[in-house]
Amino acid sequence: MGALNSLSERFEIGDRSWDFLRGLQWIALSAFVTRLLTGTATVLVARWMGPAGFGEVNLALAVTFWIQVPLFSGIPTSLMHYLPGKSFEERGIWEATGLWLLCATICVTLALSYVFRNVWSHLVGVNISIFNMSLLWSAGFALYFPATSLLNARESYKSRALAEVILAIIFALSIIALRATGHVTALTYIITLALGYGVTGAIILTRMRSTFSHFFVRSEIFKALGIYSVIATFGSLSSALFNSPARLIAARHLSLPEIGLLSAYQGGSIQMAAFFIGISSQVFFPIASRTPDKQKLMKKLTRVVLLFGPLTCLLFGVLLELYFLVLGKHYPITLKTLIIFVFAAYVALWYGLLTWFLASLGRRGVLISVIIGMFSGILNLLLCLFLVPDLHIQGAGLAYVVSSSIGIAACYLPYVRRVVVQKSLRECPI
Repeated sequence: MGALNSLSERFEIGDRSWDFLRGLQWIALSAFVTRLLTGTATVLVARWMGPAGFGEVNLALAVTFWIQVPLFSGIPTSLMHYLPGKSFEERGIWEATGLWLLCATICVTLALSYVFRNVWSHLVGVNISIFNMSLLWSAGFALYFPATSLLNARESYKSRALAEVILAIIFALSIIALRATGHVTALTYIITLALGYGVTGAIILTRMRSTFSHFFVRSEIFKALGIYSVIATFGSLSSALFNSPARLIAARHLSLPEIGLLSAYQGGSIQMAAFFIGISSQVFFPIASRTPDKQKLMKKLTRVVLLFGPLTCLLFGVLLELYFLVLGKHYPITLKTLIIFVFAAYVALWYGLLTWFLASLGRRGVLISVIIGMFSGILNLLLCLFLVPDLHIQGAGLAYVVSSSIGIAACYLPYVRRVVVQKSLRECPI
């Protein structure tokens, strides 16, 4: 903290930049500990299970992207947008309204998903046992994501960091117990994840129990959250279109070991990018939502991403190589495929940050982000359908690179830039 104070004084860092650095130091520290524990445990599990078992796990996780669309219905994102700009007195009723809405969507989604599990599993192209694992994981995550989203919205970075560490410890200890008893399987791995998410989320929500004391809902709050959430739901759908098709389409053309190898490439690159996006967005999004000069913020974001592009690609390359080194001989790696997925990770990071920036503009920004995301996501789906049967793993990586690059380009279209300028002028008039 002392170093940050000194840096702030020397370079005259603004209040919001200071808030970002202050939050980032907690989030980055917890993320390092979390990644060290959960990442090591996941890699070891993948090594112990082999590509076939790892492929089964990742098919289940791919299905969860579709379950999460109605599960959360964009409400956590809506809360993270509106709460930072509210007074302490106002936050209680906004939080309560959001949580009660979430309770409804979560209960209805889980119940209907279980009742119609045979239909669901047929639609996504997996067997019923894999779909049941997806449903189990979603039940645990249904407690964790809303709870941590509220901490992000409150800008309670220290508590958010502690939640990450608690999750990592529960997960790592559970994996150690599974290994000691010889019960490391795809199902037990999913149970362990669900347990970690569920327990951590329950602890956070218990500490927020006073929020549930508000049983009435103000119509204007319900309307504001509802409209933003509906738009954000399409953002979740576009996320599913980006992150799920490669594995689910591969399930129709490739063997389980090949799906496991594809998942390893994704885990060491694209999912690693998502990890970095998660770290920065937890701090960036609430601060961006209350930053008046959005045009200047976009220029800064672009400058940073381009300036550190070569270093970022080098970092992703090293991480992916190390990832496969730990996985062992059952997970072969080739230079061409590595390069494809390293670039996929870089464009994923760039595009992910841009979508969070657009979401900070309000309803119009979210709508633009959703339209771009849906277009790019559908393109990714079509490219996977076309490329995966012939190019297999490399086809999945190329589909992601092309669709994400087009999404990035769309974020800089003249219309989008005009919206950013207009938003800046309204919030920061000359």
